[in-house]
Amino acid sequence: KRQKVTRACDGCKSKKKRCTGEQPCMPCLKLSSKCTYEAQYNRGTTPQETRETPPLRIGIDRDVAQTPCLPAYGLFSDTIDGVARPGSARQTPEIDEAIDGQYLGPSSAQSFLGKALRRLDRESVQTPAARQGKHIETETSTLSFGDAKVKQPDIAQFSWPEYRTATRLLERFFEFASPTYRYFHEPSVSEWLERIYNKSDVPVVAQACILFMFASASVFAVDRSGDTVDANSQGWESSEIYYQKAEALLAEETGPPRLESVQARFAAVQYLLSSSRPTRALYAFGTTVQIMQAVGLHRKRSERAGRQGLDMIAVEVQRRLFWCVFTLDKYLSIVMGRIPLLRVDDTNQALPIVVNDEDLAPEGIEQHASGPGRDSLLLATRAHVEIGLILARASQEQNRLPAITGRTHVEAAVRGTEEIRDWKSKLPPMMSGVIHPESLIPCFRRQHSILTLARLHAVIFVTRPLLLRNLSNELPELERRQYREQLRSCVQAAREAIENINGSARYQVLYPAFWFSQYVAFSAISIIHIYIIQMSRYRVPTNLFGPSFEEASLMQLKTLYELALVGQSRLAEAGVNSAPVWRYRPILETLSAQTSRCI
Repeated sequence: KRQKVTRACDGCKSKKKRCTGEQPCMPCLKLSSKCTYEAQYNRGTTPQETRETPPLRIGIDRDVAQTPCLPAYGLFSDTIDGVARPGSARQTPEIDEAIDGQYLGPSSAQSFLGKALRRLDRESVQTPAARQGKHIETETSTLSFGDAKVKQPDIAQFSWPEYRTATRLLERFFEFASPTYRYFHEPSVSEWLERIYNKSDVPVVAQACILFMFASASVFAVDRSGDTVDANSQGWESSEIYYQKAEALLAEETGPPRLESVQARFAAVQYLLSSSRPTRALYAFGTTVQIMQAVGLHRKRSERAGRQGLDMIAVEVQRRLFWCVFTLDKYLSIVMGRIPLLRVDDTNQALPIVVNDEDLAPEGIEQHASGPGRDSLLLATRAHVEIGLILARASQEQNRLPAITGRTHVEAAVRGTEEIRDWKSKLPPMMSGVIHPESLIPCFRRQHSILTLARLHAVIFVTRPLLLRNLSNELPELERRQYREQLRSCVQAAREAIENINGSARYQVLYPAFWFSQYVAFSAISIIHIYIIQMSRYRVPTNLFGPSFEEASLMQLKTLYELALVGQSRLAEAGVNSAPVWRYRPILETLSAQTSRCI
């Protein structure tokens, strides 16, 4: 039944908008504008200011603990524009965020949580994005505004490292820094390196490619036990020297673009993301996509009229490079909430062949190449591309403009999780978890770690909209059961992701240089907080993980909360020098403050 509002606020009245009749009302709350009732009215009374209700303490007497920990007009209410409509197809418009001038669209986790925090209480009208304040550096270049500050090294006296060090850096790049984005042919790169140290002629773009690889590899180090860990400050300084020298060489490139032109710039984007410079990385990535299309990597060889024939190595590297760029495009569009630059409908490029570099020759694949039962490093590359395609479809479905019903939300989540489950079932044992990661060689271990995080992030992404909707009473039995299953999948994926990253952080890996791991941690921790808040308000089923309310609430929620706090502290430590766009701590602190009132 529609709630009757007898008086609209001054702002809604002047704009002829539907007012919710509260103070502040929902339209004014969304716009962060002052809500007043000063205009003269012949009917209706001025509403009392909305007051915050006492918190719910989980584990206290249930009859007393029926009061929600959040205001009734918050995100988790079914009231929309003053009308209580359970299961209404209408949704409130997405509200975009901007941190240090960087637009964050509705698919980004920052925007997703900014919308939540804006409605949790009146103090949250100033969102975490706004609380960070305006960037005081007005002299910073637009192309790097909001990025982490990095000291510019002097490269006038640059010299190549010793050959032994150079080979180790290349090995570290392929095994650890870029294990799934395998867009270089390793034997060809080794040949470039040999020619450089033999003082032979090597194109500047090829030299730049190697230096970009050195830069990405230098942010990691090998400890005394032989494990790869995050590098110290000296390692980061060396990586920046390699990067700046590579950029200088790339500026000397002349002539038409070619395959190496794309490889070098994509390697630069990877390093910029790892060093907390997302703004510069995004602009560089746009240039990379344009050059890639100019070279024609998005089309099969047969459609490139007028081009000379390419050997099998070049054909395969082109496939790998295109799909690596395509996959990163999907992640950047989701993380930053931007429109993807590449669409699968605009390409007919074949997926890369699962074949190791040593088995690939200009004439084709060698006879002793990877056959049944032989492991290939390209399996992870293919798997990463395929889950990127799943994310692309899910993101497109979530961002459709027409409002969708609660049932459609459930159906979309079911489709997404089924695709992810099918994707996982096709992974080889070393990447699916059948074989314990500690039993794998370092490269396969890193591939397993990346694909695990990619899978957990995908599950969270396709199921998280269900946490914001109360669908318990409006769905038929089948859909209600599916709804519960999807909620379980969402929370379980969040917990597993936090445990995975917390474990890696204890061994000093994953966080500082792995920008995607930081984002997954942020997404997972926020899901835990929202789930606890929803449980405390009885907005999601209370027996998802246990036979009784007491077991599910008192035990599991406290455990999840403590786990989230540990992950939050590690994320804060890793993000000290991160770019403002990726400083997740202010948002999570505001959210955890709300959660603490529910525990």
